[in-house]
Amino acid sequence: MYAASAYAYYQQTSCRILRSTDGSSTWTVALDAGDALLGRDLSAIVLDPATPMTVYAAGDTGVIRSTDGGANWTDTGLHQGVTSLVVNPATATLYACTWHGVFSYNMSSSHTLTAVTSPSAGGSVVRSPDAVSYTVGTTVTLTATPATGYSFTGWSGDLSGMKNPETVTMNTDKTVTASFVMNTGNIMKLTLGSKMISVDGKQVPIDAAPDIFSSRTFIPIRIITEVFGGSIAWDAAQQKVTVVRNGMTVNLWIGKNAAEIDGKSVSIDTNPAVVPVISYGRTLLPLRFVAESLGLDVQWDGTAHTITITAKS
Repeated sequence: MYAASAYAYYQQTSCRILRSTDGSSTWTVALDAGDALLGRDLSAIVLDPATPMTVYAAGDTGVIRSTDGGANWTDTGLHQGVTSLVVNPATATLYACTWHGVFSYNMSSSHTLTAVTSPSAGGSVVRSPDAVSYTVGTTVTLTATPATGYSFTGWSGDLSGMKNPETVTMNTDKTVTASFVMNTGNIMKLTLGSKMISVDGKQVPIDAAPDIFSSRTFIPIRIITEVFGGSIAWDAAQQKVTVVRNGMTVNLWIGKNAAEIDGKSVSIDTNPAVVPVISYGRTLLPLRFVAESLGLDVQWDGTAHTITITAKS
């Protein structure tokens, strides 16, 4: 049995969730307003009819869930003020009524993960663990592997960004799409401040726009190296980026003006301030140095603020 109780909390009226296991003779606190999951207002508490130990509570911060009778609580992902909860036991669906509409939540104890590729010939996605369905809360690692002649360009659906591998937490049925682009490698165009680039005329999203640091253009280099048939690796311990293309290996370190090209130490730029940086969680490298070191041609259009990259013949 569960109930909501209002009480004074730092001169404000707040709520807590109470639980009784003896028919309401005694009560214990299952969740207090001091917990970040619980807001000041609590509007509804419902049980999963198929699994009575599973409890849902709703209020001004959204819907939270406990699978162990209220001992521990987790976020369901709905972060809107909820006025009421309704359960449809026939479909194992929880409906949350909010000021912005009615939202549904699949209460099933297991969920499916569908991983697709676009285009279908562009590559594959490996799931770990690989299963037909997953219990609620399972973390699944997805790894996108491009087919020969293709490069991975990002996730969409119930996952976003370009991080690869990436993880997804199974709290509902999910569909994830891994997108790939063919490595034609003829012409790539970038525009300062834009998160869209052109690869042989096709628009492709990137996770960070080209930017200027110390009068030089910097960009996340992964998309460029992969489109032109290269690869990139990150060593967190050494803060080192390794870029490989056509047998050429370039090593760069965050904050250092020195780099290595096939084991030979070189300066990145005559300006010692030109160094690889991490900006807003993204590793940005000096575009011209890396591209030309890998045998690519870089042209700058100062009027249009665009960069054109082509593979040298």
